[in-house]
Formats: sequence, C-alpha cells, structure tokens
Amino acid sequence: MNQLLALLSATGLALGTQAQPTLTLTSNAPVAGTTYTQHYGPWIAAGGGGPNQTWDLSALIADSSHTVLWTAPGNTPNGPLFPTATMAEVSNAVIQYYRVASDGIHFAGSDDGTSAIVHAPQGTYLPFPCTIGTTWATPQNATFTFQGNTVVRTGTFSGQADGHGTLLMPGGSIPNVLRVHWIHEVEDDMGFFTISTTYDGFA
Repeated sequence: MNQLLALLSATGLALGTQAQPTLTLTSNAPVAGTTYTQHYGPWIAAGGGGPNQTWDLSALIADSSHTVLWTAPGNTPNGPLFPTATMAEVSNAVIQYYRVASDGIHFAGSDDGTSAIVHAPQGTYLPFPCTIGTTWATPQNATFTFQGNTVVRTGTFSGQADGHGTLLMPGGSIPNVLRVHWIHEVEDDMGFFTISTTYDGFA
C-alpha cells in the first residue's frame, strides 16, 4: 500500500528559526491560493520521537504525486454546505473543508463528489499553539447519505506533537521541524453493517 510521504505539509508546518518549534495561527495557518505537491510511495518507518532528532528520509522514492490547492470554500461547488468552513483543500480525489480559528484548525468535512460529509462536532486537526508534548483528542461526528443509504459516522481525531529536530528529505535538509503524529478513528454505521477505519500518520 502506498503511503503519503509528505512529513511537512502545506498546512504550514514549516517553521522559522527558533529553539523549540511552536505552531501558531499567525505563522502556520493555511493561506488561500497556496499550492503544494503530495508525493506517494512505499511505506517507510517514521523513526523515533523526542527533542533534537534527525529523521533521515533521504532515500524516499515517490511513485506518484498530485497538486493540492488551498482556496476559499466559496470557490468550490458545494462550499455552501459547509457554512462554518473558512478554508478548502482541493485535490484530485476529494475536497476537504476546515475551520481555521485562534485555537486551531478544525475538520469541517469533506466532499468527494458522491457524498458531502458535514462534521458536527468538528474534530481538531491541529491545535494552536502546538509544541512538543502537545496532545489532543476530539470527537468528530456526521450523518450523510451514500448510495441512497443514511450513514451515521462517529469518530475521534487525536494527535500528539512528539518530536522536533532536522528532517532529511531527497531534496535536502529541513531544520527546526516539529513532528505531529495523528490518529483518526472513524466508525460508519449504515444500519445493516458497520465499517471501522483507522488512519495513522505523521506530518
């Protein structure tokens, strides 16, 4: 199975020079009009956490990629279905909506062209401020329609900033990186069966 290789995403996890990295609304919130490239390739171990780490991922090999755009929700076909969203992340597979606020980035929902999934409550994708040792766990629920069936979704979006240091990538060295470990657990109940999914990744 291919895994997302980007450990430094355009949500703004790139940092200025400072002794201990801290993510804030001012420095790290997504900006409309920003684009970035997601690269995919074979799975590789993320390495250990802690302060002053060096994560050597310089041998990563991407076998596919696509461009992702941050834009205003009003620029997307179903933006009005996500009234609390302030940003939309548009890729070739799905549009994801976020509410960016002073306390963090919250996942408002998604639209894959088949089902528009509006979350209430919204799971926290990244709290502000966020520094090594920051942890969070928030509920994320939704009710939506898939192929004519009502689906009740319950889940938890949790994370931990578990390390900082230097990231070695195929394109060069990135200093002063804060690593975030996300676990996203979702259960979709269609009445006649239930699907449970866990997403586990780093950025």
